[in-house]
Amino acid sequence: MNIQINALDTLFFKDGKPFSMGEETWAASSFPPNPSVFAGFIKTIYIVQNQILINEAKQKTQQLQINLINLVDDDIIYFPIPADIICYKHNLKDLKVEKLELTKNETISNYNLPYILKSSANIKTEDLQGDGQISLAQIKKYLNGELFDTSIFKIKDFLKSEPKIGIGRNNETRTSENGMLYRVGMQRINKLKFQINFSGLDIESNGFNKLGAEGKIVNYYHKPAFVAPKVQINSNKFKIYLSTPAIFENGFKPKTFLTDFDFEIKLIACAIGKPNSIGGFDMLEKQPKNMYKAVPAGSVYYYETETIEQAQVVSDKINSKSISEHLANEGYGICFTGNI
Repeated sequence: MNIQINALDTLFFKDGKPFSMGEETWAASSFPPNPSVFAGFIKTIYIVQNQILINEAKQKTQQLQINLINLVDDDIIYFPIPADIICYKHNLKDLKVEKLELTKNETISNYNLPYILKSSANIKTEDLQGDGQISLAQIKKYLNGELFDTSIFKIKDFLKSEPKIGIGRNNETRTSENGMLYRVGMQRINKLKFQINFSGLDIESNGFNKLGAEGKIVNYYHKPAFVAPKVQINSNKFKIYLSTPAIFENGFKPKTFLTDFDFEIKLIACAIGKPNSIGGFDMLEKQPKNMYKAVPAGSVYYYETETIEQAQVVSDKINSKSISEHLANEGYGICFTGNI
C-alpha cells in the first residue's frame, strides 16, 4: 500500500536525546522523523480500525514491512542527497555539484579501507547532509554513475519554527509545578508531504490520525506507488546508497547482508555522516526503547566483488530492500545499488 501524509498543523518529532521537565528546558526536534515514527503511525491506525486489544497489538502488527519513505513536494519524489556528493559556490555565486572520486588510500591513519573518497576542488563546500534532497530523476542519474543538475532541494526552506511553551502539571492536584517550564520546537511544514510504501497490514485508504510527539492531527490518503530506481551494474566495483538510517551491529559497517552470498564482497570505501540516535518510548511496554546509534540517511558504501556478474547478483537481491540489522521491518536501512 502507498499513502501520503499531509500535515494539518505544526508537528514535533523528538530527537534521540533524553528530555525531562525540570532538568531540561528545550525539547529539540528532528526532521525528517525516524522511520519508526511512521511504523507507529500505521500500526496505530490498524489497531484502531480493527479494534485490537492492547495486549494483542504487538503480535498482530509485527508483520508490518515499510518498503519506502520519501518526502514529496508537488508530486516530485525526493531522496536524501548522497554523502559522496559535495556542493560549493562556483564563481562565488552559482552552486556546483561534484562527485567525490574513488582514490587509492595512501595515507597513514586509522582509516583501514583501501580507497578514500576525494574532491578535486580545494574549496569550502556547503554541508547539505541531513538537509539536502534530490529528486527521483536525479537519484536515477546518480545511481547510474552520472552527475545530475544543481537543483537541490533544502528541507529547512520549507520549515517554519513555531516553538510551544508548556509547564509540567501535578497529576493529583491538576496544578502547575514550580521549575517545570519547558519549550517544544514545533515546526510548521509548508507544502511537504510524507510518502510511505508498506505491506503486511491493510488499512483504510484515507483518514486522519495523530503524528509526532505532541499528537497533532494529520490526514493520509492513498497515492499510486512509483517505480523504485534500479540500474544495471557495469563494474565489479559498485555502491550502496542508504535512503533511510540504518542500524548495524559493528557501528558503521554492514555485516549481516554479506552472509547471504557465497562469494566475497569487500568494503573498499565509504562516505557517512554523523550518527543518529534512535530511541523512543514503548507505549505497550510502558518503558523507554533501546537506544541505537544509526548510520544516517544518504550514507554511501563502496564494495568490490571478483566479477561484474557477482556485483549484479548483489544488486538484484538488495536493491530497494533493507540491510539494517535492527528494525528492518520499520523502514530502517532501505538501500539502492548503483554504479561508481
